[in-house]
Parts: sequence; structure tokens; C-alpha cells
Amino acid sequence: MKKVLLSAVAIIALTMSATAQGNFSTLTSGYYKVHVYEPTDASQPKALIVEGDKGLVVIDRPQSSPAFEEQLTNFYMPVLMEINNFKPSGEGVPTEVKAGGNVSKGGMKFIFTEGTETIDYQAALIIGGKIYYSRYAPVREHLSADRLNSREAVNAEFEAAQKAFSKKCLYYLGQYGDYSNQAAQGFVLNYLRDVKKNMEKCSSAEEFVAAMSKAYPKLKGAENLESVAAKLF
Repeated sequence: MKKVLLSAVAIIALTMSATAQGNFSTLTSGYYKVHVYEPTDASQPKALIVEGDKGLVVIDRPQSSPAFEEQLTNFYMPVLMEINNFKPSGEGVPTEVKAGGNVSKGGMKFIFTEGTETIDYQAALIIGGKIYYSRYAPVREHLSADRLNSREAVNAEFEAAQKAFSKKCLYYLGQYGDYSNQAAQGFVLNYLRDVKKNMEKCSSAEEFVAAMSKAYPKLKGAENLESVAAKLF
């Protein structure tokens, strides 16, 4: 029943177009169309164009991308709002919106989550109640030391994962990583719970690596464990 419901509510469309500067794909959920711009340089963040009946909302507009700007003008619709670099503290654009608040533009609703104050990333954004957008999309692999670079970061990431999973969205997007679903977000939550548990239980980096390797023997990114352990011990 759940799979049937998901199919009825949301439709995935693969790549719309490709340019030398990046690719565009479209995610449709109900009345919302979210056009995802992915630069060819994977180290650069994604950007979104949310299309409604009355106009567009631009999220994390690239600083210099003629391809993105051209795609934007091809809609022949006004930009109703921009959301850029929005932080858990409430900083960023739009300036009139506070973290934990929401705003509607052209019939499109955006909810700004409280975020996690100890992570200096943008706060998460829920688009239309069904699409969760944050810094990182959930992945089924060992997380890197860029994210888990301290014990405080582990606790903050765990808290953020709890909040994300509790929203029960259909899709989870990130500035980095491919879009995924709530099951993948649940995996990340459980993974971070194990990181947190072993971080507190283990007495050395070697013991931590061994414990995580035993818990996830076939998980991709095993090379990340030692660099994470070096940050935690």
C-alpha cells in the first residue's frame, strides 16, 4: 500500500538537459516541480528552482552560472522569492523569516526548520511538506571526517538526523549528494547512533574503527573510518 501511495503522490523525471556547466533534473511532488541544478564540479553545491503556478522560488542561486540563469529565464515566470544561505540562527535570505517559521509564495509553502545550532550550515528547508532540503542528502556509506570532525559534530549531526527523519518527507535532497527517501534518512540516523555509541564506549581510535567495521562490514567508504577516528580520539 505504501509503495502505491508514493507512486500516486510523486513522480521522478530524470535529467531534463545537460550543459557544459551542469545538469538539470526535475522532481515532481503534487503541485510542486523542483528543478535541481547540479554543477559538473561535484565539489560545488546544487541549486534549486521551485516552479509553481504563479512563479518561481530560487534556492541557493549559484554565484556564477550562465547555464542556471539561462534555465531560469526559460520559464518566463517571475521569481517570487529567493532563499540563500539560510542559517539555523535565522541569518540569510529571506531576512524576514525566522528559523522554525514558514512562508508561502504563489501557493507554494516553505517551512524553515530549527536547524542545529552547532553546525554552521544552512538550516533545513521543507518544500511543500514533502521534500526535505538540507546541506547533505542521506547516503548509505560511512560518513567522512569533513562532517564528523569532532565529538560535538557527531552529536550535532545525530540531532539533525533525528529532526530530519521525524518530518517523514517523501524525498530528502541536499546541496551535496543524490536525492533519496526517508528509509535512507533512517539509515543515516541509525548509523550516527552507532557512531555516537561507539565514540562514547571505545577508548581508542583503533577500537572505534574495529567496532564500526564489525557493525557495518560491507558498507561503502570504509576508508573514512580511520580519518573520523583520528578526529574523535
